[in-house]
Amino acid sequence: MFQTWNWKQATPYAASKVIGSGVLYLATILILDGFRHVGHWPETAKVPHYWIFYYGYAPLFSILVDFLTRKTNPEDHIFIKIPLYLVGGTLPFVVLLGGFHLFSMLASLIGIACASIYYGVSSGAYRFNRLWPYSSVISVVMTVFLAVLVLL
Repeated sequence: MFQTWNWKQATPYAASKVIGSGVLYLATILILDGFRHVGHWPETAKVPHYWIFYYGYAPLFSILVDFLTRKTNPEDHIFIKIPLYLVGGTLPFVVLLGGFHLFSMLASLIGIACASIYYGVSSGAYRFNRLWPYSSVISVVMTVFLAVLVLL
């Protein structure tokens, strides 16, 4: 993934990371507020911790995993990347909540689910983007939608 890139190659890669973050963020809003409480969506979208985790930590960790696995056989990526993503879903909660205890492990289950969803969506979006480069528009639309929610 990290050969010499031009804009045509880098754009789908970056867009896949933004799409993964956006889908995860929208899923969080839907899980927390649902469709019956659409009026609460802007309040949930304004929580800075979500922005930090979904648009900061998740893409940076994903890029780190891609960088670490760049020289491995592409057929073995699933056996290497999935465990790394699981560690990435657990790590913030263990660090932020002060070690391994019941609450951090329960929170880590949510982190593992989010990391798995992020991996699936971003890798699927990257494969789709390579077939149809104009789908990068999805990442822009999703980010604009979340930004509009914050401004409401």
